[in-house]
Amino acid sequence: MTLSSCGFHFPEKNEEIIVNITGDTTQIIARDFAKSVRLSERSNYSIEFNNSSCSQNVVAYSSDGKSLGYNLECIANVKISSLRDGSTFDERYVSKNYLRKIASNKTESEEIERNYHKLRHNIIRRVLRKLSTISN
Repeated sequence: MTLSSCGFHFPEKNEEIIVNITGDTTQIIARDFAKSVRLSERSNYSIEFNNSSCSQNVVAYSSDGKSLGYNLECIANVKISSLRDGSTFDERYVSKNYLRKIASNKTESEEIERNYHKLRHNIIRRVLRKLSTISN
């Protein structure tokens, strides 16, 4: 994949970044990340996702004890290894969001999943930005 933009800015130079995902590739963030890059055994970088998780905590209650809002959080511990120069970067990425309770339970669960997807995408974007930075 050639990174033409990453976040809100354009990188100084565009270089094809080829990665190999190691470790637990069944984690949802690893599967989502794999859709964003070119995968190959002959890669420039090795990416390992460790202990990735998403959690939800109730943070607001109504006067009758019902939940009104949640803090959603996704955490990913990522190890990036450059196979060209042997450098290694261990990073912990955290993405958070507050979500107000919605009236319908079905809509609420869909909204929570949609927000988890956004949080994972935010982490993936930050990992891609890191890859773009170290490849320059």
